[in-house]
Amino acid sequence: MDKLVASAAEAVADIAPGMTLAVGGFGLCGIPSLLIGALAEAGPGDLEIVSNNCGVDDWGLGLLLQRRIRRVVASYVGENKEFARQYAALELKLEIVSGFCLLLGLGLMLAFPFDLRGVFAAGIPFGLLRRDTLRCLVRP
Repeated sequence: MDKLVASAAEAVADIAPGMTLAVGGFGLCGIPSLLIGALAEAGPGDLEIVSNNCGVDDWGLGLLLQRRIRRVVASYVGENKEFARQYAALELKLEIVSGFCLLLGLGLMLAFPFDLRGVFAAGIPFGLLRRDTLRCLVRP
């Protein structure tokens, strides 16, 4: 099976509204920026994103915050003003997990230093956190 495609737009053409996407990278390093840009142009909405973070304003996954993302599962979300605005206005659902729980939830058995402070490093003032936000993805 040939998995090569001619363009980023062709690579994301089958992504439909409501899908869950696991997006690689750490911070803004190693992110699939061409694919994210193509997805922003393609326009599917109601997406659930599982990633280390949600980019920054106008870059990375931040490009999809124009009513394209419904829910985010991430370990850090502290540098995106539009994300914070949508979360505070209850327009966006958020599940903060530690990086370790994120890896386990994705089924990745990698050596990763467990940091009990991971959930507290989320970058959101505790006054904004809702009770349903803090949960670990580890499945029994």
